[in-house]
Formats: sequence, structure tokens, C-alpha cells
Amino acid sequence: MPPVSVFLALVQFLGGAALVIAATESLVKGLAGILRALRIACLSPARCCRGLEAENVAVGLAAGHAGLVEVALGTVDGGAIFMLTVALGLGVLVAPLKVQLPAPVPWLVSSPISASATCPR
Repeated sequence: MPPVSVFLALVQFLGGAALVIAATESLVKGLAGILRALRIACLSPARCCRGLEAENVAVGLAAGHAGLVEVALGTVDGGAIFMLTVALGLGVLVAPLKVQLPAPVPWLVSSPISASATCPR
């Protein structure tokens, strides 16, 4: 195989990245149009596609094939939860929002947690 120049490799990489971005943008716009036409909330298909990163799919398929259903589900859901928390964390670091909650809200949020911790089983 003949050596490839750095310039040519860079052009090929950037061309491929641009193609992937354009295709993804087109796919998302088309899907959003179909969902609007069918009057379906955009969140529904997004929830179905969670965890579809290549490494999560590979581990999930291997675990499912080995009969480790819990591992397969944990891989997909764990990946989605990780991506969500990292995105939220980076968003808070980049553009923090000032939030003021009414006085009873923290108590309402914490009461089920404390109730479940103190209830005998």
C-alpha cells in the first residue's frame, strides 16, 4: 500500500466528517418532519434510540448473546445516563442558570427519599 500524504489524509478525514455531519443533519430534519406530520412528540423516538453508540451496541449484543440480559440493559441505560449527566454537567459549567425554587420544593423532593430510607422492609 503506497504511503498517503498527511495533507491527503487530512482532506479525506475532513471530507468524511463533513459527510457524516451533513447526513446526520438531513436524517434529523427528515425525522422531525415526519414526526410533525404524524403529530408524535419528538421525545418518543429519542427515548427509543438512547444508548445506540457503537461501543454500547457491541457490548449489549455480546452480553445478550451470552445470556447476560442485565449486563446488556445496564450497558445501554448506563451509557445513556452517563451521556445525559455529562451533557448537563458541561452545560452547567459553560452557562450556569440561576434557579429559585419555592420554599416547599426541596422538602417535597427529599421527602420520598427520606421516607424510603426510614421505612422498615
